[in-house]
Amino acid sequence: MKPSADPRAAGNGKVALQRDRMAHHLLFACLLLEVLGLELLSAGMMHHVWDAAIILIYGYVAWRLSHSVAWGALVLSIGAVAWGMDLAGFEWDGFDLESFLWTLAHAALAYLLRQWVFGVREITAIEIEDAVSLYVLVAIAFANIYGMILWHEPGALTHVSIPPGENPEYSLVLYYSFITQLTVGYGDMLPASQLTRSLSILQSLFGVMYVAILISWFVAIHSANHVNRQKSD
Repeated sequence: MKPSADPRAAGNGKVALQRDRMAHHLLFACLLLEVLGLELLSAGMMHHVWDAAIILIYGYVAWRLSHSVAWGALVLSIGAVAWGMDLAGFEWDGFDLESFLWTLAHAALAYLLRQWVFGVREITAIEIEDAVSLYVLVAIAFANIYGMILWHEPGALTHVSIPPGENPEYSLVLYYSFITQLTVGYGDMLPASQLTRSLSILQSLFGVMYVAILISWFVAIHSANHVNRQKSD
């Protein structure tokens, strides 16, 4: 029997999640490496090898999360084009196409993963892992958007100096994205344009509301399951 793409279609989602456990763990591990091992993995040719591995993993994960070859092929194709542009040093005149493609890939994975976070009826370790993965995916997608903005407007963030038409250091935009989404507010980097201010507000709202909604959702599921167990006893 083919597992459903929607965890709710399988009752509490336990069967579908068990069959896709490897994909969920792979995504979680890949995202942690992308964030925590950024400097090591971005050195020299290792950067291109790592990006190629990410693309293959993302394509596989998209296929397993959606149970659709089309989704897997779409994410794989988007990533492959971005990787090829980076490898060849190709730049689209007047537009940071590479960052845009990476934004699409991460946004597609976030869209597919959201059903596994807010569609299940039982809370286990893998649901918590998926919730963290979704949070990180959104932060990385915003980082790529900030990268696109800085490509066009180098002064859009304070204390970031890059020549016009060049990509900023990825670790900088990723750092800014996470401190914004976590609402840490160190003050070492500030939005200096109307667009980055608006996006920063939007991302901060997401960071706060996501945690609040997620905790409420998990508590509601746990309470409902507890009541059901008491009734069955």
